[in-house]
Amino acid sequence: MGLTALYTGAGGMKTLARGMQVVGNNLANVNTIGFKQQMALYQDLMSTGVASASVNGAGRADGAAVGYAQLGLGVNVADIRTIQQQGAFDLANEVTDLGIGGIGFFGVSKDGVDHYTRAGNFRFDLNGYLVDPSGFRLQGRTITDGVEGSTGDIQLTTTEDGHIVMDPAPTQNVRLITNLGSSTDYSSDDTNPFFALAQKWDGSQTPPLGDGAYSYSSAIHVYDENGVSHELTVYFDSVQDVSNAGSNSYFEFIVTMPASEDGRGLSGAGQGLLMSGTLTFGADNTLMDMSAYTPTGDPATLSNWSPAAFSTEGFPQFSVSFLDSTGAATTAQDISLDMGLQNASGTWNTTSNAAAVGNNAANLNGMTTASGASSSTTAYSGSSSTLLTSQDGYAQGYLMNLDIDRNGIISGLFSNGESQDMFHISLYRFNSEFGLKREGSNHFSATAESGAATEGVPDTENYGYIASKALEQSNVDMAREFVTMITTQRGFQSNSKIITTQDQMIQQALQMKR
Repeated sequence: MGLTALYTGAGGMKTLARGMQVVGNNLANVNTIGFKQQMALYQDLMSTGVASASVNGAGRADGAAVGYAQLGLGVNVADIRTIQQQGAFDLANEVTDLGIGGIGFFGVSKDGVDHYTRAGNFRFDLNGYLVDPSGFRLQGRTITDGVEGSTGDIQLTTTEDGHIVMDPAPTQNVRLITNLGSSTDYSSDDTNPFFALAQKWDGSQTPPLGDGAYSYSSAIHVYDENGVSHELTVYFDSVQDVSNAGSNSYFEFIVTMPASEDGRGLSGAGQGLLMSGTLTFGADNTLMDMSAYTPTGDPATLSNWSPAAFSTEGFPQFSVSFLDSTGAATTAQDISLDMGLQNASGTWNTTSNAAAVGNNAANLNGMTTASGASSSTTAYSGSSSTLLTSQDGYAQGYLMNLDIDRNGIISGLFSNGESQDMFHISLYRFNSEFGLKREGSNHFSATAESGAATEGVPDTENYGYIASKALEQSNVDMAREFVTMITTQRGFQSNSKIITTQDQMIQQALQMKR
């Protein structure tokens, strides 16, 4: 009598005990963030051949054996498979609590060791690193001036006093859209009617321009290189009695700043005068052309005014320098002025200076290819008003809050009202997620079976999206685990019965010998 059944039963108990350990681990982690359920898969052990008697009558006619007789030797664990099914999201209260909707893993690193996880419970530590509870740092790319760098640790950079700041930015673009309703010419000049305001401006006086010298004015706030706010004023006045006007109407304008803040080193009447130009309106009172001149010398002399340069976007621009709190001049900055017309060619139709214009509209340096925007300055009769004003540039700001979108972009919201993209979170995937090695602490590591990690961008093809203020929960199915627990326990019990029954058979055989 063989003893194989004893070993078969013992092996079955040992194997099913491992299966029960898988079930127990799943149930123990039913509330573990990002945990992935496991499944024990079994396979039979090798079988041994046994002698088979010939079968006569009921078998083959020649009396040969039917089939191949084998005895199985038990069961073993073939694989413990990880089920990478998506877990449900649970709402969280921190913006750095992150979930992945779809395929991918967060990359985390510590002391040169790279791990991967679906658990997104990250926090910023004392040194500004975004870490998980094990101190592994989340991986992503730093964004500087809109350009992404190489992949590395996500870390907030602080100043010596512990603040996270956005550096100030000088204004480079201004947009001013108005309706000029008055057709009264308050400042006139028979010789140079298009520059009457510029010639009447006197920066050495207070105010440089009297209230009765213009029909409308509008203020614009701009920022210097130190983030200090300054106010520029644009004055408008109708231009009458010009030749070659046809059905068009004209307004002149000047762009000015307080003479006391002018850091260009000027003195006398030209202080604070930055740009002079004209607006041309068609018969329907919509803007169809404009001219713009900036000083190349003393602004008080009209021949020193030449056609303004254009920005890369096709808007005329002027140069300005401010005096700071110490009385030093800031670096000169070019500011473009958008009143609703854009010049694609970046050139004027004449290069003559302002003194050559006279009272002839045909001599103005009009735009070569003027194209209007969705909104532009108008000259409808009635009241004058400012319809829109905006500018870029801003003062220094302190980080107030963070936002993370589904693309994995971490944006900072600052005290100056500006938002700035700071980091781009990376996601990783593998040729075979089933080949990943569990490292504990909700971590996986790459193996030869999984293949190397492939970095990608969230919410793109083959990569999931990022959900902020959400954590992926365990994907353990408790109902399934309890059923598996029962069947595993029954299997274990049955295998133990094999041992006791085989033992009884051996005892019976020994008793027969006595």
